[in-house]
Order: sequence, then structure tokens, then C-alpha cells
Amino acid sequence: ICPTPPPREHRARSLIMRKTFKYVSILLIITVSIVVNLSAADYHVTTTEDHVEGSLRAALILANQGTAASRIYLPAGTYILTGPAKEDANAGGDLDFDTGGSIELIGDGAMVTTIDGNQNDRVLHIINGTVTVRGVTLRNGRSPDGAVEPAQTTNLHAEPGGAVSN
Repeated sequence: ICPTPPPREHRARSLIMRKTFKYVSILLIITVSIVVNLSAADYHVTTTEDHVEGSLRAALILANQGTAASRIYLPAGTYILTGPAKEDANAGGDLDFDTGGSIELIGDGAMVTTIDGNQNDRVLHIINGTVTVRGVTLRNGRSPDGAVEPAQTTNLHAEPGGAVSN
């Protein structure tokens, strides 16, 4: 005895279900791929020098280009910032954070990892985005405009200073 084949409409439904499953699976794979590409990017600084490949500034320039979360890892050392102050494109002076996402600076510990503004400019300039700093000392920042307006300094001595501009 041969079993009776299922009616034509059952076969059609079965075919539709298989195709739907196939397309949903493909869509899920594409979605997971996109999410993986949007996940955090890690940058590892390999030199304490400024304006060279592997530097903190070079890592920040790359991190600023993304819209996802980024982490920049700094090994122990003193990172002295150089170059012209009062610009917002990371050409020199302070480190300009201008991202659509968030950037985290992670040092080996505040006692052994230092970013030094070299008394030239602020250390960090947060233009856009969220910035978190852990395990890092910021020192020798200087506000290019001074801490107090000149008209207010009649009997007051004010030293310029500042590590972060936000």
C-alpha cells in the first residue's frame, strides 16, 4: 500500500515555510555581521612618542572615525603631547575627541601612565562624544586662554591651567 501524497496546498505551505526559514536565517546572519562590525574597536598604543605610527594621537585619530565604542590601551609611560595648540583636528597640542560614540582611555595605572600636556595646551579636548579615562594621570595642561580674564586680574595673580576642556 502506497501512502497517499499530501494535498497540493500542504506541499505549497511546506515549501513557503522552508523558504521563509531560509530567508529569516540569512537576515539573521546579516544582522549579526553588522552588529559585530559595530562593536567596540580596541587600539593598543605602542610608543610614548607623539605624531608617529602607534602613538596615542594616531590611535585617537582612528577611534574618532568610528561611531561605536572604542578603547585605547596605554602601557606604562609618559606621553608628552607636542605640536601647535588651539586647533581641533589632532594636528598638535591637546588630544581632540570628536566621535559619534564613546572612547575609553585605559592606562596601566595612574602611578605609571601619564599624559603630559607639556604646558602647551589642555591635555584632553572633548568636542563630541563620551570619554572615560581610567588608570591615567593627566598633568601639565594649560588653558590657552588662561584661567582668568585679563580684565579681572587687577590684584590677582592667576596661572593658566587645565587638563580637560569639555
